[in-house]
Amino acid sequence: MATKNKIMLDCLRQLSMVYGTSVNKYAEDKLYSMIDDALETCFKERFWQRHIKKVKLELSNGYPTNPDFNKVCREFEDIQTILNNQSYPKELSKANYSIIPVTYTGTMPIYFQFADQDPSKLFICIPPASGVEVWIVFRTLCKPTTYAKWLEGKQIINEAEHQFEYFPSDEIPFDALAIKYKTCHNYMVIKGDNPEATANFARLYAERIDELAKQETNDTLAYEHGPIQTYQHGWW
Repeated sequence: MATKNKIMLDCLRQLSMVYGTSVNKYAEDKLYSMIDDALETCFKERFWQRHIKKVKLELSNGYPTNPDFNKVCREFEDIQTILNNQSYPKELSKANYSIIPVTYTGTMPIYFQFADQDPSKLFICIPPASGVEVWIVFRTLCKPTTYAKWLEGKQIINEAEHQFEYFPSDEIPFDALAIKYKTCHNYMVIKGDNPEATANFARLYAERIDELAKQETNDTLAYEHGPIQTYQHGWW
């Protein structure tokens, strides 16, 4: 990882090989914005281990009672899975829209789905029970300081608009090479005057993402295939 400013400077050096030093005169602000876009793209590629969080939340009528959960988890698609709060947690099935929450009764959640009746809650568990807890496994780009405040129960609403905005001195929470290649690729796509260089940056980005994904897969397999497994397989 590297700071946003360091990545921007690396992008300038990389692009100067294509356009010469004139790129330095006008590209900085554009590149800062493109780094944000690149981070978002990388974040959405898969559920990266570095961005995964696990929290236990209480339910009321099937919805999470924490009013600020949508400040750290932005959308339903960022939820990897939900598990019930038992001695050996089991994953809830992701329900399709043929399942109507109010037609189910009980106190043990079985399914979860998008909270279409109250999107600010992100999800609803089915049956829509109250007073029970579930484990949420989700990904977030929320800054560590903001996330820590949320865990402590502090109000973070005033920070919500800026919690995913990274400033030049901030460290970008992803592999710097992948961010650089994707930023340069986005820049070349907008310029539209060098298809060969554009394709090269796209290839470099894809190869780097593939390397990172393989590293995570190998690490996970090495851990899961050990002699002892004390957790419910498949919920990480």
